[in-house]
Amino acid sequence: MDSFDYAIQMERDGYEFYAQAADSIQDRAAQNMLQELARDEKLHEKYIQQMKAGTQADIVTNVARGVKNVFEQLIATDSQFIDEDGSFTDILRRGIEIEHMSVKLYDGFAQKSSNPAEKEFWKKLLTVEEKHEKLLKITLEYIDKPNVILESGEFLFYDYDDVS
Repeated sequence: MDSFDYAIQMERDGYEFYAQAADSIQDRAAQNMLQELARDEKLHEKYIQQMKAGTQADIVTNVARGVKNVFEQLIATDSQFIDEDGSFTDILRRGIEIEHMSVKLYDGFAQKSSNPAEKEFWKKLLTVEEKHEKLLKITLEYIDKPNVILESGEFLFYDYDDVS
């Protein structure tokens, strides 16, 4: 299995994880966030397939904006994620692990690639995965300490620009 096939499988696994997790959660805000992440993983798969086919893939992600909207809705309604049984917390922790593995994988592919276009592609993709990891960490912190995160406003000042 080459790096592209391996990465495609990783993205498919990520999509399945987030899609199944969204279906398993009752909290609507948590569902929305997980669905945004699932959509992004599906897009990553498409970009990798394009790059494998020799087509320059233009990586764009909107997950940060989607998650920002979730947080803004929680703030506007003075709400929090509902995580009574800890299942959402477990999902976030597993998501952080998955994103971290993707970052390491894509970093390794970038370092090993002798093709400048591929090297740049893997670097852009790992940047997106780093953003996913950070958003999941911020969300986990928000569940643990919502007032501290809201006061710091870290997620409000996060770089929400598309990666391209």
